[in-house]
Amino acid sequence: MSAAPEQHKAISAPIQAVDASRIPPAGPVAILPSDHPNCKRYTSDILSAFPDPPLAPLSKETRGVIWLDISAHAKLGEVLDANPQVGWVQLVQAGINLYKDVIHKHNDKVWTSAKGSFGQPVAEHALMMILGLLRKIPQRIRSTSWAPAAGLSLYNRRVTIVGAGGITLALLSQIAPFSPHVTVLRRRSDPLEDEVIPPGLKGRVEVDTFKRLHEVLPKTEVLVIAAALTPGTNGMIGARELELLPSHAVLVNVARGEHVQTDAIVEALRKGKLAGAGLDVTAPEPLPEGHPLWNLEVESDTALEQIDEELRPSAQEKTGGRRANVIITPHTADTPAMIRPLIVNRFVVNLKALQEGKGKFEGVVDNEHAY
Repeated sequence: MSAAPEQHKAISAPIQAVDASRIPPAGPVAILPSDHPNCKRYTSDILSAFPDPPLAPLSKETRGVIWLDISAHAKLGEVLDANPQVGWVQLVQAGINLYKDVIHKHNDKVWTSAKGSFGQPVAEHALMMILGLLRKIPQRIRSTSWAPAAGLSLYNRRVTIVGAGGITLALLSQIAPFSPHVTVLRRRSDPLEDEVIPPGLKGRVEVDTFKRLHEVLPKTEVLVIAAALTPGTNGMIGARELELLPSHAVLVNVARGEHVQTDAIVEALRKGKLAGAGLDVTAPEPLPEGHPLWNLEVESDTALEQIDEELRPSAQEKTGGRRANVIITPHTADTPAMIRPLIVNRFVVNLKALQEGKGKFEGVVDNEHAY
């Protein structure tokens, strides 16, 4: 197989100098768990990009840890409890909510994650879902006969994006050619820096806080969830929020399944309160076989009438029947092949930061909020 061309770049994770009192001492770094399937692969990748890196097995001399397991938070906690001399921990994923208790317990350490690294491929996936839902692609794929022309364009639509990290910044660039009106909701109302707003969206992007969600939803035509999972965002989209959306609105979630209350989205689609949903993440995850979302139908003619006619499923079996306008992908917005060069670059940047001793790390975690 030929080498893949360079595709994506990290977004929104500038080099950040940590407080001088928290700069960890330089020293050996262990890649753990040592029996992880990707341990040898990542070690080889690092060696290719950083000749003679300070990698060594875990010992009392270890000063940094690159942790490859995306879910073994308890095991990492045990490693850190037994090795208090470790001053820097690099996590391999961007969404680190599972690690919040370990981060809070070891708050004295510098934690870095992959945040910002995967923004471009995930945003690309979100755009695919947006266009697919607006163009009724789920129904078109199932059809076995010609059907009437229907669907909506993304041009000049009102798009609300929950979150203001790397995914959002990448998505702004990708949807800019469609000239949408965009509202970005985030924890703070600080405006986005001018340089991250694409030329095609100048004057078309508003930023506000999560608190204004209910005010924004009635005008939202495309709702994208791209925020970190925190106590404040867990379950933030439920029946009330879906009820506020217009009849032609579609929802796309590429963040964490827990942001959206699953029962509420099933009910909204079934009753025609939501015109479409694109879900790369679900709760529970993996989504079990037989779950209603896999084969969801709009329940009645009355419910069908609730949906804007351009996105309304056809009741004819040959054109997909009453099946709801749903796209589900198995948490594949960023595949291993896409993210491997991105995360290796993050490893190398932060390995060098540790050895230089100036505290200039990339993707520094907010230890208080664990993202």
